[in-house]
Amino acid sequence: MLIQVQSVTDAVRMKKYLRNRGIRAEVIQSPSSVRGGSCSFAVRVPASASSSAEKTARESGVVILGIMGSGEG
Repeated sequence: MLIQVQSVTDAVRMKKYLRNRGIRAEVIQSPSSVRGGSCSFAVRVPASASSSAEKTARESGVVILGIMGSGEG
């Protein structure tokens, strides 16, 4: 699952928030197919943790631009 955010700062903040709650997370540049010309970033989490990661991400206070792949697994 990818959680798209606006900046690398937001991505790093969300990654830390997720990891502190036991969810593995990795910061990546958003795929070009979903960037829309901007330089957005995403946090990748395992599909097996998608439900808890999505809930936790929304609690983080970081503005989420989009979530891709939620509910898979």
